[in-house]
Amino acid sequence: MKKDTIIDNLIQFAAEQQRQFDAATLPRRRKEQGHFGTPPAIAGFMAGMFSEIPQGTVRILDPGAGVGTLSAAVCERMLRQKVPRRLEIELWETDPQLVTHLRKTMDRCRQSLLEFGHRLDYTICLADFILGSARKSLFTDGRAPSFHLAILNPPYSKARKESALAKAMEHVVSGQPNIYALFMAAATDHLLPGGEMVAITPRSYFSGSYFKRFRNWFIERMAPRNIHVFESRSEAFNKDEVLQENVILLAEKGGIPKEIVLTTSVGRDLHNVGKQIRAYEMVIDNSSGDRIFRIAASDLEHEIVGILDGLPNRFRTLGFEVSTGPVVTFRSTKYVIV
Repeated sequence: MKKDTIIDNLIQFAAEQQRQFDAATLPRRRKEQGHFGTPPAIAGFMAGMFSEIPQGTVRILDPGAGVGTLSAAVCERMLRQKVPRRLEIELWETDPQLVTHLRKTMDRCRQSLLEFGHRLDYTICLADFILGSARKSLFTDGRAPSFHLAILNPPYSKARKESALAKAMEHVVSGQPNIYALFMAAATDHLLPGGEMVAITPRSYFSGSYFKRFRNWFIERMAPRNIHVFESRSEAFNKDEVLQENVILLAEKGGIPKEIVLTTSVGRDLHNVGKQIRAYEMVIDNSSGDRIFRIAASDLEHEIVGILDGLPNRFRTLGFEVSTGPVVTFRSTKYVIV
């Protein structure tokens, strides 16, 4: 078998495991669990966002691993590294049906890496990532940081405020938190200084008072380096009816704030990616103490932000308050009369 064929097959092998799982599982069940498998093109793009793969032994965290598509993408990138490395991947998953496919994916990755002179050791944790590994409270530490890289497509669902999940992470969030934010926070705690995280999530944490506590906690520990925005709300996960606007974030643990790369694509077309480089302060606006993410991914949007910043007043100074209201329009299209 040609090496190029092996390289091209790892993500596709994981994608085939995802197709088998999807065919045997009701969409309603996957949605209830917040499981939305990562499309192959997006997985490869995410693995490529890491600035580099450290030499020597590389420890990688994949919480909410699913069938292992993201880890397969990292392994596929590793096949192109000439210097041999040892990968230690820790994968967390709660669904035993997914674990069967996950193990097949990781065994395939281990075989391919070995043929290229690398070594892969992996551990599958059949448990809840938050409850099994997260920092227990503000005063009680969890496991010591040990990972160089974290790559995640966490569950997209909410936890009740009285749930064990919410209580385990109450030093980061309050109320009825979205589980993806809990995953990002727990993964942050597990990263070594200088370690990198790549995460695809809804962009809802970018602004608003609901995520203020999480945003401040996260930005105090992680420095955003690259933010990728999908220009279409629905195309990134179009088969799973994900209505949130998704973004991909690359951030560095303990990094010094500097320029942030903003990239954009239309849906899954990741071959034609727009790119802008902005000053850190232009993207992470802390003028109000809220650390709002402002994503001006084109020259026109950047110009608009500059004009708004130049206005003499703000809503607050004029006595106005902003509310999105009880109904989000894109979730209520069946009631719209055209």
